[in-house]
Amino acid sequence: MFLTKDNGCRDSCDVLVIDDDPDVLDLLLAILTKRGVSSKVLTSGKDLVVEIGRSHPRLLLLDVRLPGFNGYALCDLLKNEPSAAGIPIYFITALPAADVAWHVAQCGAAGFIQKPFTLADIDNLLAEHGLLQAP
Repeated sequence: MFLTKDNGCRDSCDVLVIDDDPDVLDLLLAILTKRGVSSKVLTSGKDLVVEIGRSHPRLLLLDVRLPGFNGYALCDLLKNEPSAAGIPIYFITALPAADVAWHVAQCGAAGFIQKPFTLADIDNLLAEHGLLQAP
């Protein structure tokens, strides 16, 4: 099933999250909403390029293992897609860090966050990209 949720952003969103785990999506959407970051979450990589063109995210969080999709291959695709040019891509994954780090370098992603992640992991990422609003 392909599901889309957002926290009020209809057109432009700061963060686009793609993960097939509804618990991860709900948690990230709650964190991002509490931080005042406009965001949209998707359960599939299907039509990702179209959604990026519609949402114009400033940051993309992408699961590596998606049903019918490989996050690394999606990263490769996005790096060659004009609508995704310049958008930092971070993998969110429970895979071993050494394996993910190699793929990050190969596909040109900006980095990755290990699952289970902490609130500090998300806050640091948001702050790094100027998306964390001061309290």
